[in-house]
Amino acid sequence: MFPAESTAQKGMIEAMAKQRVAYLLVLTVSFGLFLWWEDYIVHLLFYFLLLLPLISLAVSLPLCFLLRCRVEFPGATAEKNRAVTLRLCLRNRWIVPAPCIRAVVTCENALGGFGTKAKQKVCFPVGFASESERPVTFEFPYCGKITVCVRHLRACDLLGIFPLPVLHRKPFTACLYVLPERQELECAADSGADLGQESSVYSEKKPGNDPAEIFRLRDYRPGDRLHAVHWKLSARLERLIVKEFGLPLNTSVRFLFELGRDADLAQADRLLEAFFSIAAFQVEEEMILTVQWLMPSRQLETRTVEDEDTLAEALHRLLNLQSSPDSDGALEAFSKEEIPAGCHLIYLSAVQNGAPAADLLEELLQTGVCGRVSVLTAGGEKDFSVLQGIPGCGVYSLNDGVLNAGLEEMKV
Repeated sequence: MFPAESTAQKGMIEAMAKQRVAYLLVLTVSFGLFLWWEDYIVHLLFYFLLLLPLISLAVSLPLCFLLRCRVEFPGATAEKNRAVTLRLCLRNRWIVPAPCIRAVVTCENALGGFGTKAKQKVCFPVGFASESERPVTFEFPYCGKITVCVRHLRACDLLGIFPLPVLHRKPFTACLYVLPERQELECAADSGADLGQESSVYSEKKPGNDPAEIFRLRDYRPGDRLHAVHWKLSARLERLIVKEFGLPLNTSVRFLFELGRDADLAQADRLLEAFFSIAAFQVEEEMILTVQWLMPSRQLETRTVEDEDTLAEALHRLLNLQSSPDSDGALEAFSKEEIPAGCHLIYLSAVQNGAPAADLLEELLQTGVCGRVSVLTAGGEKDFSVLQGIPGCGVYSLNDGVLNAGLEEMKV
C-alpha cells in the first residue's frame, strides 16, 4: 500500500500554480498600460516583466547540474505490512534556492519478475547552498527485493514557471529487502538417520538418534530405554551408564523452488514464507540443508545453509527469484543432477499446471533418488493430489497461509 500525496505537497503545487497565474495577470495589466500610456516608465516596466522569466531561468539553470539526490533507508531490511519511512535527500550546491523540487518515487518488487510497481509524487523546496530532506512512507504487502528509484526529478525556477530537469551521472536508486514472515512450527525435525543415510558430521551440542555415533555417556535417568545402557561400562563402574546417540548433520533435506510464469506475487510470497519458516526451524535444530532454484540461464543455483548467516545470504538471493516459463523446469534440471540417493526433497511450487511435475516426482520416488517428497504448493493442488497415496510423499497447500495446518505429520 502506498499513501497518497500529502496535503503539504498539494499546497505547494497549488502555490506554484498561483504564482504563474499571478505573473500572467501582472503581465496582462502591464501590456494594457503599455498600449494606452506612452510614459517611458510604463514601457520600462513592461519590458522588465517580459524579461523577468528569462532572468529567472538564467539564474536557476545551474540547478540542473548542481543538485544532488540520494535515498536513505532506516535499515537494509524491512518487515511486511509495516510502514517503512525512507528519506529523499537533496543537496543544493548553487547560490540560488529551488522553491519547488518535484520528483516521482517508484518502487518495484523484483520477486518473480512480475513488474509490480507503485509510485508516489513528492514536492518540497531546497534553500541555497543547503540540504533538505523529505520523508516518504511506504508499506509493502509482499516480501522481495525492492528497488526504489527517483524519476522525473524537476527543479522549478524562482518564479515557478519553468520545470528544469535535474541531470545526474548516476541513477537515483536504492535497494531494500522486505523479509518474509516466520511462522513458528510445531513438527518433528528430520535427520539423515531417519532416511537411512550415513553422515560424517555430527552435532556437538545436541543428541540425536543415530546409533553409529555416540554423543556422550551419562548416568541413567528414570525413563531411559534399556537398549541405550552401556552394560560393560556399567558393570565396571557399578552404576548404570546410558549412551546418548549422535545427531547427524548432513544435507539430506533439499529445498527446490518452482516459480511458474503464470504465478503471481502473492503465491511467490507464500513460498518464501514457507521456506523461511522451515529453514529457520532446521537451522535451530543444527541441520544442514540445501536450497536450489532455476536461474535464467536454465541452470540450478545451489546454496548450502548451515547457520543464520548462510540462511540470510540464501534468503537475500531468493528475494530476487525470477519466474520460469516452464512448469517443471527446476524439477527437470534437479532430476539430471548427481545427488546422494534417498534425500528428502521439499518441493515448493507455484504453477497452474502441476501434472508434469507430479509425474516426475513419482519417478524420483520410485527410482530411489528421493527417499521422501514433500510438496508445498501455492497453485495446482489438484494436479499434485495424485501423489497423496504414494508412500513417502505428502502434499500441503499454502493457500490458507498457515503452515502448521498440515505439517504436524511432516518431518522437516
